[in-house]
Amino acid sequence: MVSRTASSTGPTPTAAWTARQVTHHLADSEMTSAIRFRLLPCEDNPQIHGYDEANFARRLFYAQRSIAPALAALKAAHDTTAQIIEHLSDSDWQRRARISPNVKVISPNGSASVAASASFAANGASVDETNVL
Repeated sequence: MVSRTASSTGPTPTAAWTARQVTHHLADSEMTSAIRFRLLPCEDNPQIHGYDEANFARRLFYAQRSIAPALAALKAAHDTTAQIIEHLSDSDWQRRARISPNVKVISPNGSASVAASASFAANGASVDETNVL
């Protein structure tokens, strides 16, 4: 467990965010990815948007909020997405989305590419890069 003081100190010379801010970022990122992920099997050619991480940190009070609810949200988003993954068909993994230019993940081969979510990219989902808005 990280103490309140330890999670609030920083940033350090090698890190721009404190442990508290990183925890909130991970929770928001997982929840955002969970929503993106759900759009793919449920909508035809959905638009997947990025978000401004630094603005989230400022406007959602990352430095001031307790991390306990963020950790619970991260776990819930991860666990429910894992349940959905278990039920997806092969055709679900072939669905496409329109990707905003600012949505990027690292592909399984290590190259940066646009993708709807880290989960879909890691599992080989198709991304139609010609249909980027």
